[in-house]
Amino acid sequence: MTPLSRRTFVAACLIPLVAIAQESAAPVGTWSLDRDAWRAELDRLIPELMGQLSAEARRTMEARDFDLASELRRSLSRGLDGTFELRSDGSLVAFNGQGEPDGEGRWRPAADDLVELSLPEERLTLRGRVDGDRMQLYIVPEAARTAADPLVRAVVEAMTIELVRRQG
Repeated sequence: MTPLSRRTFVAACLIPLVAIAQESAAPVGTWSLDRDAWRAELDRLIPELMGQLSAEARRTMEARDFDLASELRRSLSRGLDGTFELRSDGSLVAFNGQGEPDGEGRWRPAADDLVELSLPEERLTLRGRVDGDRMQLYIVPEAARTAADPLVRAVVEAMTIELVRRQG
């Protein structure tokens, strides 16, 4: 075998291995919210948001016996029991907790281990990093600016969402 034909043979053997490695690193699969990470995120985020309220707003809520921290925790966690299915063709399907389709979108690799998920019906774009079977996402700033309420905008801008790939 000549040196050129050996290199060609080695390259031909390595190409499928590289393709398999790239495919296994791709975020294709079913992803769900990491509940422990979400609780920790809310534990970090809610006191930060409460600190942004004016003294008058806090007094008004206390007078009405309204627990904003509990309400924020409940409302931010509502509807997060579903999954995201990232398909190899770049499509994304969101499923609710009953396994029914609940939204469609697209995903694409953004660079290296970065990924972008777009859900047009919800006017939501997420970007983040994939690390094996974990994905850490944040809502893109453009989406945060569409929120009229300053508290909602602050929540959206500060939020990190961690997903884990489901096995099996």
